[in-house]
Amino acid sequence: MLALFGIGMVLDLLTPGGGDAYSPHAFRLAFCVLYLPMALGLTQILRLRPAAARREAELGLHRGRTGTAGLRKRPGSVGK
Repeated sequence: MLALFGIGMVLDLLTPGGGDAYSPHAFRLAFCVLYLPMALGLTQILRLRPAAARREAELGLHRGRTGTAGLRKRPGSVGK
């Protein structure tokens, strides 16, 4: 919702006289507002990923190459 509000604010700021005849340039700049939350989200993912991996390893939830998280085979269960 904040991104939509930001787009509206930029469109209003770039439109002279407060009309509704928005130029393509105003739309291009307004939609650049969407990059701010995306950049913040990507930054947080990259920042918190190592901590999440350490936590998963501590809890034994580390995914192996097979993609099975935390599952261990019982002794004697071959191919099941």
